[in-house]
Amino acid sequence: MLTLQITKQAKQQEWKIILAIAQNNGLPLPIIHNLKKKLIAKKLRQKSLTTTTQQTKNWVTFSYYGPLTQKNN
Repeated sequence: MLTLQITKQAKQQEWKIILAIAQNNGLPLPIIHNLKKKLIAKKLRQKSLTTTTQQTKNWVTFSYYGPLTQKNN
């Protein structure tokens, strides 16, 4: 619901459906509201991190000598 590109009305309808399902399954509604808040905060954090920082990719070479190559003495 939070990551889909849907209209505001569709998001509200989807949220009502989620709340109804949670209530029918016996889940406390504050838990569902807290989960939504956490997901929104995570989405905003990721969005701000990607816009503010540019990552550079550096390649590093390393050598691996496994046990089979060491036994050939």
